[in-house]
Amino acid sequence: MFDKSNRRLVTQVITGLTLIVIGFFFLLDNMDLFYLHDIWKFWPFIIVAFGIGRIITAEGVRDYLKAGWLIFIGLWLYMSLQHVFGITFAESWPLILIAWGISIVLKELFIPKQETNHEEKECCHGN
Repeated sequence: MFDKSNRRLVTQVITGLTLIVIGFFFLLDNMDLFYLHDIWKFWPFIIVAFGIGRIITAEGVRDYLKAGWLIFIGLWLYMSLQHVFGITFAESWPLILIAWGISIVLKELFIPKQETNHEEKECCHGN
């Protein structure tokens, strides 16, 4: 969808905009114009935003899986911290194992073996 230079541009713009928004809220909080405490409970959505950014720039299944992990972790953190549906960390940590298992299965089923073998060769024999 995006070539490498466009992908980097989009990633950098999303990262920059996220930092600008966070900085803006901290500035307003310091000026007593806005109370950050009111929205601080939504911090896990920063992780979700990075996951969405990765989806926008995804080039293949591997990128979608990485983006999915970021989105899952952000939503899981929010639900556990805010006790959405009564969920807490103590009850919900097995979801991490389930999601990890799903990602392993999806990676095995949808990422071509050539891509996996090529990456392993670069990793281990590229020195």
